[in-house]
Amino acid sequence: MANLLAVTTDPAVIAAARAAADALGVGLMQVRSAGEGLALALRGGTDLVLIDAELPLMDATALAYALDDPEGGLLIPTIALARPGEDWRTMLDAGVGAVVARPVAPGALRLAIQRMLPPDEPFRGGARMRWIIFFPDATIAT
Repeated sequence: MANLLAVTTDPAVIAAARAAADALGVGLMQVRSAGEGLALALRGGTDLVLIDAELPLMDATALAYALDDPEGGLLIPTIALARPGEDWRTMLDAGVGAVVARPVAPGALRLAIQRMLPPDEPFRGGARMRWIIFFPDATIAT
């Protein structure tokens, strides 16, 4: 089973991540800071990281750089959550594979997870996928 790591303090994001993980048959781990997320990812067993843009001590861009550092030999695909007005281009440049707009529409998050990590095929490194999915209205039908 693939494992999703959600790095967020937002209960709504945690709920949406749980619903998406359950629907896709993906395991879910959750931590509240980028430092905890980086430490857990470095231990192994994390196949995809969901990063909230607003994190204590280290922002989403810095965490994405750390997880996508070719010098360090660690490449874990990431999804960032961006608020309106945030610079999603910087996130993509940092190595984020997909950006989902906040407020998070559960269907958009589920689609991003599904596209970034097929549930029956764990990530094995290699080519980067870059795309953006914006569904700012949480009421969009899924």
